[in-house]
Amino acid sequence: MDFDVMVIDDDKMVLFIQEKMMQMSGFSDVSLKFEDASKALDYFKSNNTLKDEVVIFLDINMPYISGWEFLDEIGENKPSQNVHVIVVTSSIDLRDKENAFEYKSVVDYLVKPVTKDNLIALKSNKHLKHLFKK
Repeated sequence: MDFDVMVIDDDKMVLFIQEKMMQMSGFSDVSLKFEDASKALDYFKSNNTLKDEVVIFLDINMPYISGWEFLDEIGENKPSQNVHVIVVTSSIDLRDKENAFEYKSVVDYLVKPVTKDNLIALKSNKHLKHLFKK
């Protein structure tokens, strides 16, 4: 795999399910899981072992640092990696979806739960499909 996957959600069960769905769909075997967006942000900012491209599955409504704040921070830091964010949320508010796509790193918006079909479809996303070519 030529990219890293980060899953950021404050619900342990969601982290577990998303990881299993990624394995079942062939999206990814390994993911970096974070229950706290501030810890994910620290890892992201300070870790030189991240691959050139990073796919982030990001919950929006979390304590401490929200997904919106996380997106603001990674945008300000202009990471050298190619960062592709999939917003994963329980929100069905159209304004949240519109807000999400204001961030250039956001490539998709999924309403929970993430399914195997969602992940298979993501492999064809115009921003991600190059990651899955063999």
